[in-house]
Amino acid sequence: ATRPLWLNCGEFPQVPLFAWGCVVPRLVDLCLLVVLAGSTIAIVSTNSASRSNRVCLWMFAITLTGLLLLDQHRSQPWAYQFVLVAVVLAATPHPLAISLLRVLTISIYLHSALSKCDYSFCTGLGHRLLLEFSSQFCGPSPAGDQRGPTGAWPLLFPIGELLVAVGLIWPVSRRCAMWCAAGMHLLLLILLGP
Repeated sequence: ATRPLWLNCGEFPQVPLFAWGCVVPRLVDLCLLVVLAGSTIAIVSTNSASRSNRVCLWMFAITLTGLLLLDQHRSQPWAYQFVLVAVVLAATPHPLAISLLRVLTISIYLHSALSKCDYSFCTGLGHRLLLEFSSQFCGPSPAGDQRGPTGAWPLLFPIGELLVAVGLIWPVSRRCAMWCAAGMHLLLLILLGP
């Protein structure tokens, strides 16, 4: 869905973060994407404890940061998260990195859940998500009724995120929480995707 932002096909204007980015040729973006893809393949194909893996992680973080600097439209939460994950994995021993990334993931789910517990989410995005859910899984509303469920029903979304965050804390519930998180993201892709 974000391919046009990364390949610069001319569909979106490029908006660099700094003025010097205006004079950087678009070929640089393509070169950075090739390095990013190469470093991703190298990360997956090397031992996580090896020096080459750490070098590839740094290369991934630096090239992704470069791509973000060259176009503000690419500044998406998952891209920042990938940079943070790469830096943590490259800079810390593996067991500590896993613990730090677990804390990062829990904090993301917790922040996301708490930030949605307000009137604005319930009447805005949460309500629209619920309408989309009901139309996709229960069929269209009769006579084009766009009201859908009202009240606190949209709070089911942040409650799910909160349960995932809490479930990730304890080893006994971690596997179930990971499956629930995967299900939530799959549901969002179905609701918001093409």
